[in-house]
Amino acid sequence: MQKLGKMKGTGKKTLPTGKYAWIIGNGVTRKGKDIRTLKEYGILYACNWFYRKEFAPHVLVASDEPMTRTILKTTPNWPRGNWFYTWFPKPGSGAKKIPTPEKFAAGPSACYIAAKVHEHKKIFLIGNDFFGKGSTFDVNNPDNNGIMNNLYEGEKHYAKVKEGMLNGAPTFRNWQRRYQWIIKQFPDTEFYHVEPFEGKSPPRLIGFDNFHQITWDNLMDHIQNDVELEDIKVITEEDKALAYSDNPDDIKAAVERQMAGQENVIYPDLMHPADVLKLRIQAKREQQKHGDKGKDVTLECEIQTPAGPFKIQVPWMGMKTPGGHYVYPTDQEQQMYFNKENEDRMRLRMAFTGSQNALNGMPRAIVSEEAPKPKDIFLAAPPPPNIPGAQPIIPFDDNDTQKSVLPPPPII
Repeated sequence: MQKLGKMKGTGKKTLPTGKYAWIIGNGVTRKGKDIRTLKEYGILYACNWFYRKEFAPHVLVASDEPMTRTILKTTPNWPRGNWFYTWFPKPGSGAKKIPTPEKFAAGPSACYIAAKVHEHKKIFLIGNDFFGKGSTFDVNNPDNNGIMNNLYEGEKHYAKVKEGMLNGAPTFRNWQRRYQWIIKQFPDTEFYHVEPFEGKSPPRLIGFDNFHQITWDNLMDHIQNDVELEDIKVITEEDKALAYSDNPDDIKAAVERQMAGQENVIYPDLMHPADVLKLRIQAKREQQKHGDKGKDVTLECEIQTPAGPFKIQVPWMGMKTPGGHYVYPTDQEQQMYFNKENEDRMRLRMAFTGSQNALNGMPRAIVSEEAPKPKDIFLAAPPPPNIPGAQPIIPFDDNDTQKSVLPPPPII
């Protein structure tokens, strides 16, 4: 395989399009691998601390704000002379905005940039492990993430290492559904999962025709000796159906994002804003009763959706003062913040889609044949056992216009 030519000043030049792309995650499956050699044969995308702990990639990607702030503060010249993508670019820093429709983690963000911006037709996922140690392979229990297997565990902005304790792995289902969406968007691009962790690729990915599993040895033989890539995946018709069908987990994620105030661009908001505000106000009131310990009080409610019921947690509604105390907004302040949040979220959606519509409608798979129209989502939120005196949430009544001070979501 032909090596790349010399590229001077990768930050100021246009990267070649259509070449191989190496998406380097920080999972343990790449430990001891000769990653540097790959840079000679394609464009290398790496995440977070890779550029300081190992070597300079062609493209560095960091998704989270704390990591971005540290990179810009400690190595301010890096974004000025190199390609650096983040969801939180600082004006004048040289950092570029990640162009994903919503905030993705660094790995899937790098994959999207490779496919969309630089138009690579062969993308290799290396160290993208998708699972923690001991995680289940059960699609019905996607939150059993197992134990963390990240090479940078213990580094700044990663989980701290404590003697005698094991850190849980992050929520891989979010990574998996992001990759599923990317692979669907680029059917003419081939994606190769290299040396899968414990031999596993996510069930929702493995059934795609353009998703493959290969070994590291096969990859090195391919780039150095022109040996053909050998797909080792074994799939069933059920795998294919899972990959190409709509995933109810996307609905759960859309509700969770709306509840947390994150943007929904790929899928629409599914809860009425008035219901979201009511849940947040109740959570605030219950947390407030516990003073400085209120931050540890979790309010959980069950949401009924066309995809079935599932539980969500209402995030902490307080703020920490410089003196270390926790304070809470009034109901009126909460409503004011909430209105501003909705305006910002809608502005993000319109900036990407050009309208108030999400990229996709409600997935067909969650609507039964007997009920072609989606059922209304309603709230059933009995107080959790650890919060005495909590009142149940009153579902939003479409006929009671006095209860809602906010417009309904644009897409239902």
